[in-house]
Amino acid sequence: MSAVVAIVAAPRADTPEATEFLRALAALRALDVTVAVHEVAAGVGTFSGIREAAPDGERYLAALVEDGVSVRGLEGLADAVATASALAILADPGRSGVPEVLAWARGERPSAIQLATMLAAGQVRLV
Repeated sequence: MSAVVAIVAAPRADTPEATEFLRALAALRALDVTVAVHEVAAGVGTFSGIREAAPDGERYLAALVEDGVSVRGLEGLADAVATASALAILADPGRSGVPEVLAWARGERPSAIQLATMLAAGQVRLV
């Protein structure tokens, strides 16, 4: 297990949820926790510069970038999930929420269909 994998599927960075997500990631980095950020689905471009964040979110994002955290896309996400020590998901508010809670086996590499299920779920937890 190697890192906290942060999955960004929300289409907006200027929300309180996005700001809190970035704050949590910045706090993890301050504790020397490795963080890998992946933008997917509606979240592509949310933090990689296409969309604007709230002022506090911009500050947290700048701190993450300054600390060497890069924002990646879908490539490598399945492998990152398989080696993750924890998942953090900024979910698309328009997701189905089905299943309500998806229990994902730690160390398991998801297929493309399983990643789609993960993005649609209400919550995802590693077990």
